Amino acid sequence: MACKLIPTTLQNEPVFLSVDDTTVPKFGKKFDAVSLLHDHACHTDKLYVNGHCFVNLTLSVPVLSPIEGPP
Repeated sequence: MACKLIPTTLQNEPVFLSVDDTTVPKFGKKFDAVSLLHDHACHTDKLYVNGHCFVNLTLSVPVLSPIEGPP
């Protein structure tokens, strides 16, 4: 669905798909959906933290802008 938004003039250009996951430690037990997660980046001194894991997916498409004269 997102690829249909790419203009036809740019359909032969590369498209980048990026995936990132971020572990956010939470302190206390009154947070919704907190679970025990393995901290693969070891931002704390513990291997496991109570927290949330956010995963994002980014689709980067080319954008052409007109080139103007010298700066």
